[in-house]
Amino acid sequence: MSPNNSIRDLCIAVVGARGVGKSTFIQRAYDLKSPPNEDAVTAKLMTVERSLYTVKLVEIDLAELDLDSQQLIWPRVSFL
Repeated sequence: MSPNNSIRDLCIAVVGARGVGKSTFIQRAYDLKSPPNEDAVTAKLMTVERSLYTVKLVEIDLAELDLDSQQLIWPRVSFL
């Protein structure tokens, strides 16, 4: 495979308060039969603008973010 055809990672945080539909969004985006497990990183191989990507959707509860500091501090998430 040439470098232009290599698979790239694209990670998207789905952020929102409890019960707003984060899991439902991920379920429908990936055409899953049931919502993903809590704290799971859901990934799917997709073509985006003619390039191959591993698209990872990470569900993050808004309450876990530290919005009081000057710099946004993201919670630790395992991307395995």
